[in-house]
Amino acid sequence: MNLKDLLEEEKRVVINPLQDENPPLLVVITEGSTTLARALIYRILIDETFGPNQSIHFILYDSLNFLAFLESTAIEITACAPNLLEGISYSADSSIAFKDADVVFSIGRARGYEFTKNERRESFFEEYIHVAKIHGEAIERFSKKDVKIITLGYTAARIILQFAKSIPPENITALSLLTLKITAALIAAKANRHPSEVINLITWGVNGENSLPDYRYAKFRDGKFVEEEIKNDVWLKKNLIKGVRSASGRSWYSRSSAYALADHCKLLWNDTPKGEWTCMAIYSDNSYGVPTGIFFSFPVYCQNRKYKIVQGLDVSENLKKYMKETARIINEESSIALNAHR
Repeated sequence: MNLKDLLEEEKRVVINPLQDENPPLLVVITEGSTTLARALIYRILIDETFGPNQSIHFILYDSLNFLAFLESTAIEITACAPNLLEGISYSADSSIAFKDADVVFSIGRARGYEFTKNERRESFFEEYIHVAKIHGEAIERFSKKDVKIITLGYTAARIILQFAKSIPPENITALSLLTLKITAALIAAKANRHPSEVINLITWGVNGENSLPDYRYAKFRDGKFVEEEIKNDVWLKKNLIKGVRSASGRSWYSRSSAYALADHCKLLWNDTPKGEWTCMAIYSDNSYGVPTGIFFSFPVYCQNRKYKIVQGLDVSENLKKYMKETARIINEESSIALNAHR
């Protein structure tokens, strides 16, 4: 088979038509040959991310160099053939892979936190920008106009928005839930609780070394506030932040990132529980003084597959300074990325 045929042909590994009142969702997973992609697909299926009766057709997308790996991934997924898997296909042709997509998980050259100044001069940053641009252009040309797009990186989200001009900004979200989960795990360990008991934490701004977990509104499901149970200001104000920043800046958490991406999508798709919020990096609307034009992590409520920023929370002077500086860093990185392809 020649190169043209490889590019234009869609490869289907399995079709399992379900007798279901809901048509299957077309879910695109970019960089579909990666460990992160495989873990994400399994999590979506096993955890019923889109609901217990919603069948899914996955489309794996990657460059032509990885076509053989895409086939292996598709075969691996079908080996367990969960009931919700209506079908799985793969292609190196964006016109095929992104066509009529309902949901796109843009993994890109995986990076869930901001680049340092030195890293922005490296080839990896250029490739990161290039891949996000390809995704944005493909979404603009071929996907549904109400497609939901979930990315790992905040800058990737901004690039996709730039090149998918007809997609509403509110349809694009980026992951900050992993940092939230890491924070919950550290608090739970300190309080001898289970991480699932911790609710209403906040991750403002970004992941990684510049993240700032906000525990002031956090409580356990029995109603007791975290500050009431962990009566250790030094640990909460210093050790917790240090631990979160150290852990969330590690890029090798591919499976944890995959699980967090699926959970992010599940909350967006099926609503946050009553009285609870989650955190997502979304296109700022100037809430809490964060300027528009960047993706920034806020606490949000989700309902009917839309989000709404939690308003009226107290922002201390120190937090205002942090948010201002973090917004500057995000804007700087986004500007460099956008200018690189003008």
